[in-house]
Amino acid sequence: MTGPRVPKAVEQVDPDPNLKVAIEQLERVLGTRVRVVEKSHQRGRIEIDYYSLEDLQRIYEMLVGEK
Repeated sequence: MTGPRVPKAVEQVDPDPNLKVAIEQLERVLGTRVRVVEKSHQRGRIEIDYYSLEDLQRIYEMLVGEK
């Protein structure tokens, strides 16, 4: 307990090539960085970066299709 902490090994998994292509397409269409965070094999979340309120509004309009 008094020794140095040793971090647990993190299993490296090669990303699914289909997921990689999907992320690249989303980034191209939205014009910003996109990440997919997998919580389990069939669940996760999509993170979309924005850099200003105008950028957020632009992305929102692209996703929702409204102005």
